[in-house]
Amino acid sequence: MNSLDFLTSELQRIKAARSEAIKDGIPALHRIYAAASGTSGQSRILRAFIIGIFNGDDHPFDLNQLRALDEAIFDDALDVIRLDRHGEKEVHRYLPGTAQQAISGWSFWNRSSV
Repeated sequence: MNSLDFLTSELQRIKAARSEAIKDGIPALHRIYAAASGTSGQSRILRAFIIGIFNGDDHPFDLNQLRALDEAIFDDALDVIRLDRHGEKEVHRYLPGTAQQAISGWSFWNRSSV
């Protein structure tokens, strides 16, 4: 395989990964947001996760917390991480404006209350 073939193949792989990340990640993000809006222990972790993706510099997220999530929600979190890596815009922009406002409100409170 020559360099051009390799680059063409790699670009196709990246495009496929981006398409898959968007296809799986957006519904996963909506499910995570819905679960984060609740009152369970998972909700607290998911709020911290979303805030961390929304503004990781100010709100770092410890990935070890993902171990406490149910399997399906854990898989959704991985899909959201892939969306963040491959998506065409910042992750929170895939949510409606009201959800973006709620996330901003969550990040207003200190980490211990999230």
